[in-house]
Amino acid sequence: MWPRLIRTKVVICIGATLILGGGGIIALSYREYVNQIDRIGHKSLDEAREAFASAEADDVKMLKATLETLMSNDAITTPFARRDRAALAAVTAPMLAQMKAHYGITNWMFVEPEPSNKVFLRVHKPGEFGDTMDRPLHEEAIRTKTFAVGKELGKAGFILRVVLPVYDAQKKLLGYANLGEEIGGFIGRVQRQTGHQLAIVMRKQALDHNLWSATCKTLKIEDEWDRWPSFVLMGSTKKDASFAAFDGDLDAVPETGGVLGLRFANGRTTLRAIVPLLDDHKVRNGGIVLETDITDVYRHARTTAIMTIGVIFLLIIVMSLAMAFMMDRLVFRRIDRVIDKTTRFVGGDAASVIAVEGDDEVGKVETLLDQLRQLFVHTTLRLPQGE
Repeated sequence: MWPRLIRTKVVICIGATLILGGGGIIALSYREYVNQIDRIGHKSLDEAREAFASAEADDVKMLKATLETLMSNDAITTPFARRDRAALAAVTAPMLAQMKAHYGITNWMFVEPEPSNKVFLRVHKPGEFGDTMDRPLHEEAIRTKTFAVGKELGKAGFILRVVLPVYDAQKKLLGYANLGEEIGGFIGRVQRQTGHQLAIVMRKQALDHNLWSATCKTLKIEDEWDRWPSFVLMGSTKKDASFAAFDGDLDAVPETGGVLGLRFANGRTTLRAIVPLLDDHKVRNGGIVLETDITDVYRHARTTAIMTIGVIFLLIIVMSLAMAFMMDRLVFRRIDRVIDKTTRFVGGDAASVIAVEGDDEVGKVETLLDQLRQLFVHTTLRLPQGE
């Protein structure tokens, strides 16, 4: 019987409407929460990208000024002009050690002029020479005969490099010299500037495993080649670099960077994002992963969301009860009384008066039914009594 009553249907309709409306408000609140997290992520990306570009620009200026000063030193250019590899190595090795200690410069090379383009000396690896230099930066320096600057992907990681043609006093081209620093060397400066933790990851397929292991051994750092399936950690501003774990599709990440999501560890909430790194061939073989601590923001957002949901559900319950009470008090109870009085009248109780309790729609029905009752009684009394 109850499911067929209008009262039941109205109450269900009211409850469903309020629940749907409340659900919509909750969905909008959650969407705003997600948008807020996304805005924080993209703000972090912008800050890190700008700080990284600034640090890179500063280091490029430093590398260019350093290389230009070095190539004006006859003690360096003279043995290079004579192709005296031993003498050149002897004079440049101590210089590289000082530059590495003070400026983070780790690579210094001399290359013979075109058409040879043979590596004459790697100051950082004097035993490796004679191979052909065919990198885009070197080709750009050959074409422009001036500074060429960019990021190169070596078999042991990314290197920020500058290349400069070297001339003697008679303006004869002696060859090319270049300085480079591993790109992970200035993420510490970016961290101090932005407050974000940063790490650089590289695709394993772009690296030489043996050379990578040898580099780790030389630098006396742990070889974590097997830590992740597809990427390897090149450097991190944080000892626990688990935040840098990434095994997604780097090519699908926007060039400006993408938000990776939230991370919960040690009672803190952090937001992770990644910015792709492009090598000299414009290929994405690495990325800068950053971690931003948003614990306070997250707690505030979560508390706000919980309170919002709680208030909405409370309002749904109160409004449902209030509307059900009003409908019952103003409509259904009066209808029940009309039904009761009418039933008594039909049963023979002619004195069963239908009380009019208002001038609303139900009151009009009450008035009409009572008038009908009075008319029936009056008409019945005027009829002749049966014999």
